[in-house]
Amino acid sequence: GLLLNSILLYAIRKFSRTNLGAYKHLLTIFAAVDVFLVIFHVAVRPVSFFSKISIDWDKLIVQRITALYAACQSVPFTLLGIHFLYRYWCVRRPQKIALFSNWKFAFFLAFLTIGGVCAWYAL
Repeated sequence: GLLLNSILLYAIRKFSRTNLGAYKHLLTIFAAVDVFLVIFHVAVRPVSFFSKISIDWDKLIVQRITALYAACQSVPFTLLGIHFLYRYWCVRRPQKIALFSNWKFAFFLAFLTIGGVCAWYAL
């Protein structure tokens, strides 16, 4: 995952046209989040929490790390929803595509994504 997403990030940066605009940024965010999730998965190694040969960590720390891990797994699904909205508006409502270049709308989408992570973490 790390190698392929790094290649994808390089290809997006070097070979995509500048007229892709916000879509180029959306693809970059997808690949960057995947790189983060791969690194986070390696760092956390969630299997070790459930095996008999695990590190004797405090139960609260294990719960928090597991909650954060599960919360971060929600980000790709939120991004898929944003991606669907972008593609839908490209086909059905092209006049709304300009919203993706608006910083207020981008902030709103980021707030939704971060809000989803916080909601899953709080569970």
